[in-house]
Amino acid sequence: MRASLVLAVLLLAPVTPASAEPTFPFGRWRTTPQRCSISAAPLGDGPLDCSAVQLHQQLPGQISIRFITGSDAEGISHQMTFVGRLPDATAALNCSGGQCRPDDRDHLAVVSSLSHGRFDERGIPLSLPSGWPATGQCTLSGGQARCESTTFLGDLWQGSAEF
Repeated sequence: MRASLVLAVLLLAPVTPASAEPTFPFGRWRTTPQRCSISAAPLGDGPLDCSAVQLHQQLPGQISIRFITGSDAEGISHQMTFVGRLPDATAALNCSGGQCRPDDRDHLAVVSSLSHGRFDERGIPLSLPSGWPATGQCTLSGGQARCESTTFLGDLWQGSAEF
């Protein structure tokens, strides 16, 4: 009898349709930039050219900006990721239906950490990624991403891209 009552309540309950295109405050956007480079003393002399940039937003108020290089002569690629906080829990990406794009506003993120990983030509990590607490900032503005941060070791890490 109890099961029948529960079933009757469920069948009579109003059904609220889901919206056709839900908006989620999280997601990922990746692009091939027109210009892109990364540099840091631990990576050697001069900047390295990037082949991709990825923005990843897990929560409003947080953004990760990843600069990805192509393989060098030895088949090694690099990924440099800056993680920052955006003011007032804003979102730098507009995501809908699983698709994300940077929004049109300018954003300034305060960097809290950065990481670096090296990968072989198949994309397999050559070691565990290195990560450090860091201070600095990233700006997203007018189709550009620029990050500059210093680790507690005093190393300056930079990435910039024009999409």
